[in-house]
Amino acid sequence: MAKELITLAGDLVAERKRLTESLRRLEGTLMQGDVAKELFRALGADTSETILSEVDALARSLDRLGALTKTLIQQVNHDRLETCEPLLADAVLSIEATASKLERPAVVDCKSNDVRIDRDVLVKFRPIFLEMLETLTEYCVESPKERLARKKRPKAYFQIDVKPFEGGYRLMVLCDGNGILPPLASDHGLRLAEIGVRASFEGRPGQWSAWRFHIPTGVGSFHGVPVRVGDRRLCIPAWAVLGTRVVDGAPRPGVKVWAIGEALNRVEVEPGLEASFGTRLVEIAAGTHTATFVVDEVFETEEGFMKPLGDAFNGQGRFSGVVVSEAATREELFLVLNPAYLVYGGFGEDEPAATERKPAAPKRDREEDEHAV
Repeated sequence: MAKELITLAGDLVAERKRLTESLRRLEGTLMQGDVAKELFRALGADTSETILSEVDALARSLDRLGALTKTLIQQVNHDRLETCEPLLADAVLSIEATASKLERPAVVDCKSNDVRIDRDVLVKFRPIFLEMLETLTEYCVESPKERLARKKRPKAYFQIDVKPFEGGYRLMVLCDGNGILPPLASDHGLRLAEIGVRASFEGRPGQWSAWRFHIPTGVGSFHGVPVRVGDRRLCIPAWAVLGTRVVDGAPRPGVKVWAIGEALNRVEVEPGLEASFGTRLVEIAAGTHTATFVVDEVFETEEGFMKPLGDAFNGQGRFSGVVVSEAATREELFLVLNPAYLVYGGFGEDEPAATERKPAAPKRDREEDEHAV
């Protein structure tokens, strides 16, 4: 039922947007200088005043419709949320149990406010998170003898902290460990990416180790970074964008650059030829990996509503949904790219390295399509 209501809310947002734009055009027509004066003179003062009054009333009704739609979205999302306190309690127990088994005493300090996250995300995130904590404790916490040699306290210190961050929550697990990246199961990164979670490891040799997770809340408006690829305007979830920069042709050893193909899959770009594919580089993160893409243009982050798509319409995982932008002035819905699909290689559908952008397929006009049917 929740998905159906979310889809309904998305339809309401789209229809309100179309009506609002139609109203703006009507207002513009009514206010066009001499034409408006002649029109109002012909209609008479009373009729003209009635028309303007009705236009204002319609504008207020559309504003109320927008507010009611947002309330519906928030209520539906709220019903899908669950407190993460049980997850954090399990995290503390996991660290203490692993440390005890390895005879490496540890103390855990857990800090969190009333954090509520999408129930489906929590269910899928929990087993991955606990496995990663187990390996963190096993590989990053030194033995008592090593800790003594490094002049550390006898018990390893862990801190778990959750804070609002970039339209979601940042969950950090920090310990005074050895700073070495612990091993990961081969599918951990992709499994995290598929639920919209971003993870990164940080550490300082011999001093501290930390996992940082960015978890989406599933509540409120969608924040996206619009980009232009050729003549297509697409959207990337803001949580997945680590940064952007201008294509300057400078060599970046070890950094592979990709373009977004016509089928929204990855196309490898030969080093030094990035300018042939666009003017801006965008670094995208998903799961435990990052990837750099070249696009033609990057716009300011926008707030809107993302309407999810069913499995039959998501392009085999290429995109997550369509976004109705509250800032846009055109009647358009933009595809939201799936960071997991882009960062993890298009699930085996990468194209070989290219030296130039393929020309876009010629557009067919309406008459051709009708004859084809």
